[in-house]
Amino acid sequence: MKRASASLRVVAFLIDLAILVAIGLLLQSFSVLGYTIGSGWSHQAGSTFPVRLLTLLVGLFYFTYLTMDGAQTIGKQSMGIRVVKRNGEGLGIIRSLWRTWCYLLSAFPFLFGFVLAFVMKGRSLHDLLAGTMVVKED
Repeated sequence: MKRASASLRVVAFLIDLAILVAIGLLLQSFSVLGYTIGSGWSHQAGSTFPVRLLTLLVGLFYFTYLTMDGAQTIGKQSMGIRVVKRNGEGLGIIRSLWRTWCYLLSAFPFLFGFVLAFVMKGRSLHDLLAGTMVVKED
């Protein structure tokens, strides 16, 4: 198993992020549309908290479900990489969920945990905490 480079991981993550932003914008549009149809137009059309919460849950599902048991997110699939345990097996739901929550730790402060991938041969903080690694497919 060859570890995926940090640059491949960044591109894959940016693709995944673009997909999630598009989903969030779509949810926000539906919220505004529903509010407009239901009660008339207002400058405060649609509530952002439920939409943001739903977008967060979609992201949690996206990264958890699509990385467990050898599956791939759309970004990882397009870059030919996948997440596995250190022994090469699939993650399973619990480890995948833990790894996804550890993204928050990698993001603060200043994306430090993600930057570690450039220093530690492709392993980010969330990989270290979850006992995973991202590998290049053969």
